[in-house]
Amino acid sequence: MEDWKVRESAFIGKLTAGATHELRNVLAIIGESAGLVEDILQFKGAYEKFSSKFVLIKEQISRGQAILSALNRYAHSTDFPIQSLDVRQSLQDMAVLSQRFLRQRNRECFLTQVDPIIIKTYAVKWNMVHFAVLMSLADDIDATEPIEIRCFGEDSGVAVIFCPNGSPRSEYPTLRALLEDASFRKTMALIEAEADIGKDVAIRTREIKE
Repeated sequence: MEDWKVRESAFIGKLTAGATHELRNVLAIIGESAGLVEDILQFKGAYEKFSSKFVLIKEQISRGQAILSALNRYAHSTDFPIQSLDVRQSLQDMAVLSQRFLRQRNRECFLTQVDPIIIKTYAVKWNMVHFAVLMSLADDIDATEPIEIRCFGEDSGVAVIFCPNGSPRSEYPTLRALLEDASFRKTMALIEAEADIGKDVAIRTREIKE
């Protein structure tokens, strides 16, 4: 059964990767078309009337391209069970892909002091763990201040630090429940990750030695 689950993940990842490639092309064409129409309107003297709409279109195209690029990279993380993971890029992608879920919680996150680090790990599971920690923290913070994310290389791997700028609820109940979940603990063990909870939350991951 486990082998079948692995193959299912690879299949879904492959389809998602293909679809996101195509959708990025669609957005690129829309962007080129919007630019052409913008040039035409300048000649007709209607630029002032429509300029704000073109700004909005360009912003949405950039946003869509960022989302699809992040999703595409996440999909490719299923290509191999263990692979080299660009930690900074993965955290940037997490910040993009989590926007909708954080917005539903009236939260946001941003990255600072993120070292360029590449480690060998179970990429999909690494992404899942850090995404789950971010979502749990979002549920555990009372204020609307953003969550700051930092990343540092360590001798044996990498440390990702989640720094809530708001006032956390006592004891981080949602996060602690996550860390006590048997399935999540198994995933943490597989990627050789440990959690250190203070006001900030650190997830330290050791590089997998094949």
